[in-house]
Amino acid sequence: MQVADRGYSAAVSPLSARDRADLNRRFRDAIRIDRDLLCQGNKETRKHLSQDENASYGIYAGGWLSWPHLADMIYSRLHGLDFDLAWERKTVLNVLKTGDKALPRDPYQRQVFLEAVQTVMNHCFDIEAEKRRLRASPHRYVSLFLGTPPTETHFQPFGFDPASVGFFRIIDWNFSRRLDQQHNIGPITVVSSMQQDWVDPAALQVYLEEESAKPGSPCPTLVAYDEDTRESANQQLCLSVARSQYYEHVAIRRYLRDHPEDYHAIVARILRSDQEGGLSKLIRGAPNSNIVVNVTVQSRNGRIMMIRRPQGARVWPHFYQVGVHETMNWREPGRPFENCYDLAVRALVEEVNLTEPDLYGDNIVFSWFGLYAVEVSAYFFAHVKTKLEEGELVERAQRAHSAYEIEEIDWYDLSRDTVKMVLSTWQDGPWNSSVDDRGRRYLPHATMSLTQLYRVSRQGML
Repeated sequence: MQVADRGYSAAVSPLSARDRADLNRRFRDAIRIDRDLLCQGNKETRKHLSQDENASYGIYAGGWLSWPHLADMIYSRLHGLDFDLAWERKTVLNVLKTGDKALPRDPYQRQVFLEAVQTVMNHCFDIEAEKRRLRASPHRYVSLFLGTPPTETHFQPFGFDPASVGFFRIIDWNFSRRLDQQHNIGPITVVSSMQQDWVDPAALQVYLEEESAKPGSPCPTLVAYDEDTRESANQQLCLSVARSQYYEHVAIRRYLRDHPEDYHAIVARILRSDQEGGLSKLIRGAPNSNIVVNVTVQSRNGRIMMIRRPQGARVWPHFYQVGVHETMNWREPGRPFENCYDLAVRALVEEVNLTEPDLYGDNIVFSWFGLYAVEVSAYFFAHVKTKLEEGELVERAQRAHSAYEIEEIDWYDLSRDTVKMVLSTWQDGPWNSSVDDRGRRYLPHATMSLTQLYRVSRQGML
């Protein structure tokens, strides 16, 4: 796996101080010309900040455009983009007008900023064209003032391919399409277990017999699903499951690690699945395993809870995970199955003692559902941002039912550097991890947890 660095790269020659100064001067000249065109023929007005709009000037509706209003619109646009710099409205204003601040030095951050400027200017010129038939167009900011070749924009955050560590998407959710507890989390239906056709049954049986001495709890294994595409009204995410035991998950995990040729054959089938009946058909013949949720947990300050697993953990001892992990339980007699939302709530209660949903605004944001082929597990990734300080969260975790599953808690900032650091430890396939600069190892799921958290945070879902 190659980790794409969409920020500064050694392959891009940095601009000299003289070139940067010239770029900034020409950018300010261009935006002044564009603003003058918008204001031309319009009476100067004073528009004040509205407290009803989160201290925002609001969307441009035509007429006079003040510098603070323009800076505010660009600032608001940056808030939902992949922009790492902690700029305030005043910073943006200084870049546009006074030159006290310069365009971002990092080429990728400069590109994001210029794209935001372009979007805002396009909107303003479109409004004025409708109102008074303004025939001019704004400057092309990225092509004129980036100064380096533009970086390709990927739907996959950081250019990270989840398949490189064994994750294959069934569906993901975003700001406009969410997995909602009340509306589109559908029922779980019990079906008969299918005969697995992934690996040699006799060879797998050896591993099953070895692991059955510690059977663990009964759990559901995914057999089929109906995905929520919102292409028809009230369509839900519905799961069909069969009964499994936790030891079966451990057995197939060990088997695939010991037989990489079988794993690669499975991956090849997954990659061909669209031509051969889809991923759902392939899942029907999968060995028994489990269904898992990973919920990232942030403090009120936006810092990420990183949990070090204990030495005695059955899998991944001493590895760091992002937030909490929990396996779906088999239903108790006379009770319905816990769905993915119930599972996430239980994970937060049992592992970090977040017993009241109000502590995270009763807002569990699901971002991804798919297959983790390395362990044949169905995986949900979800996220919460709490109202608690880091110390308060640690105190709660120490009193949690499953506190024994935690050896240590640390806190990371949600930044591009953090995500890239964790991604860099998983560059050699789905089993071979390396350590970061502090000697730490991370679960492969951490690559998904962080890239997904980064994405939903940028989209304003938390």
